[in-house]
Amino acid sequence: MKDFDNIRRWEGTIIFLLVVGLSMTSRLFIYSFRHIPLTGHTGGEEPLYALVGGAALALSVPMLPLLVLYLTSLFTFRKGSSELDEPHKATMIPATFFLLTFVTAFVVTISGTPYVLANAIYKGKGIINLAGGILVVFFGLKAFIESGLIASLRLVHLSKSRRWFLAEAPIVGFMAGLLLFHYLDPFYDSVFFFTGRAGALSHHPVSIISFGLGLSAIYLALAYAFSLLIVSMPTAKSIAWVRGILGVLTLSLGFSLATGTFASLAVIIKGP
Repeated sequence: MKDFDNIRRWEGTIIFLLVVGLSMTSRLFIYSFRHIPLTGHTGGEEPLYALVGGAALALSVPMLPLLVLYLTSLFTFRKGSSELDEPHKATMIPATFFLLTFVTAFVVTISGTPYVLANAIYKGKGIINLAGGILVVFFGLKAFIESGLIASLRLVHLSKSRRWFLAEAPIVGFMAGLLLFHYLDPFYDSVFFFTGRAGALSHHPVSIISFGLGLSAIYLALAYAFSLLIVSMPTAKSIAWVRGILGVLTLSLGFSLATGTFASLAVIIKGP
């Protein structure tokens, strides 16, 4: 059993390093080697650059708010689905649901399609930030409580039904798209400005979906590596600390969104 855990640990580590390497290579292509075309044709290349751009930005500093919510979803789901016999399923299910709903919300908000829905989101941004921020606060508080770092907080009763956990990841993913689209939009645009492909198709739904696919490919591979490493961890104490830290970060993110101070937090994240 110990040898099997060691194999999983090595496999997970290798996959993680490959994921990081792919993301860094994509970033070099977009922001350093942008004079090299993906195709020999002119025009209509935005979806291809968007695909590479999604992979390039997936593990970048500006994506930290999204990454925090994503990782918190993975850890929270695993805690409630420990009865599952397949550890990979306990990780890949919430990862897929989170990314599916996030990309859906991101496509609608960035492309403005369909117009009626997108316009309603734009007009209700203040309400969405308040309600969504409060939801993220409770999500972070829940993750921190369930980490077990402070035993007295276990007095708070939290539902651990599998149905709730199956719904939790897509809800948080969708809210991430609604709450962070305005913040992420400039970084999405940077892919096209740096490659000289900023044009009519940059904000076309197909291009945004391609961006989401590139980002999702990195995040799903990351989730798979996570599923291998988490099973081989020798103690649950390290997991508790990670869950607790992610819970605090998520709570802080939600509070900044609900109070309208996220812009100040974004400046700290991006740096000078």
